[in-house]
Amino acid sequence: MKRARSQSPSPTRGATGPCFKCGETGHFRRDCMR
Repeated sequence: MKRARSQSPSPTRGATGPCFKCGETGHFRRDCMR
C-alpha cells in the first residue's frame, strides 16, 4: 500500500525558523547580515 503524499507545505519553508547562520528568527541564511 502506498502512502499518500502530504500536500501541506514543508515546515522549513518561509522565514519562521531560526537562521542557520546566526540563530535569529525572521530571515534566511542567505539574507543574514552577519
